Amino acid sequence: MPSLEGVASAAGPAPADRREGGDEMEPVVRYSLCPDCGACPEVAIYPDRVLIGEEGNQVRLTRQEWERLVAAVRSGELDATADPCCPDCPPDCC
Repeated sequence: MPSLEGVASAAGPAPADRREGGDEMEPVVRYSLCPDCGACPEVAIYPDRVLIGEEGNQVRLTRQEWERLVAAVRSGELDATADPCCPDCPPDCC
């Protein structure tokens, strides 16, 4: 799986994700899409899945879906065309 090794979230912890059986599992990597505030979405990478978003508004990707998304970004098939900042950010945040 592509790695964001060494990147940590400044936005604080996201809600704990639970595996079947009720065991809590911490993400291997957390990456805040805006490390200067706590209102922005984050990417939480687990060994078997990736969660993108914020509490109550998340998408869950399988490892294969995540790898496909990363490959599309890296190849230029999917490029950034929109403002990366979210509407809840302070004006000087992003």
